[in-house]
Amino acid sequence: MAALAILGVSVLGLTAGLTVASAGNGRASRRTQMVEFAQSRIERLTAATRADICTATFNGGVVDCSRMAGADPFDPNAAPNTGGWMLDVLDRAPYTDPGGNPGVDPMAGPVVALGDVGGAIDEKATLAARASLVADWNGGGNGCASTLVAKNMLCREVHIELDPTQAFFHIWVRVSRGRSYQDGPVVIEGMVAK
Repeated sequence: MAALAILGVSVLGLTAGLTVASAGNGRASRRTQMVEFAQSRIERLTAATRADICTATFNGGVVDCSRMAGADPFDPNAAPNTGGWMLDVLDRAPYTDPGGNPGVDPMAGPVVALGDVGGAIDEKATLAARASLVADWNGGGNGCASTLVAKNMLCREVHIELDPTQAFFHIWVRVSRGRSYQDGPVVIEGMVAK
């Protein structure tokens, strides 16, 4: 009886440990996805031309980036759509194939929708969410604070400033899960030569 009691307590402890480890692995996986989503924007801007990089004072004709203004000084810890953050709408229209079908590039655009199976990217849901969120943003919406951002989505914001020396762009990219700070946001800072 004593041996069975000890075994029962041990099994309960093992089960609790496995549950905690599983939850930790899920959070770590999401954090990795958030970092990759943020890093992809830095890499795309590194390869961009000046016309593709906009600041609060420069509009390359691609997107109105004046919504990054209004924060002096810029606050990396501000709530979504405030403090100089704006929804990452820097990409041009998504690629379409010769038949007119939209191509899927999960790292383009402001959001990625995660599926139910292992947190893999749901490409169809990503395209639909991206189109809705960009349309909302262009109509004066709240970006990553919008109710269109579901808890299974990663939402990306940017803040870009032209360095006072005019030699490089100072870039911040922030990715959050959902419209709140579930799991905490990921912020990556970088510089791109002008």
